[in-house]
Amino acid sequence: MGYLISAYFDKESNNILSRHIREIAKASGNDFMIKNSVPPHLTISFFEARSEDTAKTVFQGIQEKLKPGEIMIASVGAFFPNVLFAEAVQNACLFELSSAVNEELQRYDEIKVNPYYRPFSWIPHVTFGKTLDDEQMRTAFSYLQKHFNPITAGIESFALARTNPHREIMICQGTGLITAE
Repeated sequence: MGYLISAYFDKESNNILSRHIREIAKASGNDFMIKNSVPPHLTISFFEARSEDTAKTVFQGIQEKLKPGEIMIASVGAFFPNVLFAEAVQNACLFELSSAVNEELQRYDEIKVNPYYRPFSWIPHVTFGKTLDDEQMRTAFSYLQKHFNPITAGIESFALARTNPHREIMICQGTGLITAE
């Protein structure tokens, strides 16, 4: 089973990123992100675990290392053939988060970390559109050419979520841990 550890943003940044997701869905006709209730987020790690209980234990162990911070979301990119995203500059905040989370995940033999989410092989990004076909990708990119501007975003909380479909399991905000279900 696949699990994400993701960062969530301050209200203003979240509103800007959500607007881009909605407008891309509207312009392209691809509403994957909205239909699947995928909020704007930046995934710090993607890993496989045998059970949800294991994933929860890992997240609880990592909680104290998940520190709020500030990042710059500076550019637009793509994972071909069908994902469009905003790329964040990998600053000290993101490097420390990635390193701390991956260091903790290494302690668990039953955890398998996706190699694209390890330090020095990770592209920090916020997905705007997923499962886009060629024409939808062009339309979405055209929208972003006209409307995307770099932003400084505050990371305020973190979540453990399952993939396909996206479902939050636990949220860490400040010093509190909340079960999302």
